[in-house]
Amino acid sequence: RQQPEAWRRVLARHNEALLGAALCDERLFQLLMEHVRVPTSQGDMKASELPSRGALHVILDSGGGFEEMLFRAMGVPVAHGHRYAVVPFLRRWAQAKGMRLVELGTEQGNRALFKAGSLPEADIAWLQQHLGDGEQLLPAHFSPIELPVVVVPDREAELKRRLEDDDNDKRVSMAALRLARQFTARIATREVSRLYINLDNPAVQALLA
Repeated sequence: RQQPEAWRRVLARHNEALLGAALCDERLFQLLMEHVRVPTSQGDMKASELPSRGALHVILDSGGGFEEMLFRAMGVPVAHGHRYAVVPFLRRWAQAKGMRLVELGTEQGNRALFKAGSLPEADIAWLQQHLGDGEQLLPAHFSPIELPVVVVPDREAELKRRLEDDDNDKRVSMAALRLARQFTARIATREVSRLYINLDNPAVQALLA
């Protein structure tokens, strides 16, 4: 409070370390929760600057996939969850504020982003034949309506397939592998990507007609 310029330098130089340290001590979390910044698709931002559409959004993939493209089209910042301490910090921040944290690429996150729609089986079969490439095809309603289709990697299915691959035995200790497979055993076997068809898009509506 008495040396704001020194506090700004501490935050600037040690932001990432403080982000993790805040998770280890409740008093430190309360002190830092409105000051530290998290990396996002729109640069480093405070957690309080992230909420949009009633939730905070975090992307779990490091490759800048569909999620970053989709949210850039909507003008919504999305946090980079593969970076150090970002996901647990935002979970705790959202809990303290009574807000939702949407982790994109997970089953729960996708349900929050894509509202399920319905089509006759014949229409789904036709779309699967002409637009699909091995993905699970799902009719849905989502923003922006200008976007007709989105291919969404299923991060949980990818993880399950990767950990069940025999090659992992050569790289991961058996104890760690057993622990990880206890988690993936709860994930249903399914395609590693999904093709969401936007039923609100005029081009899709014309195509179906």
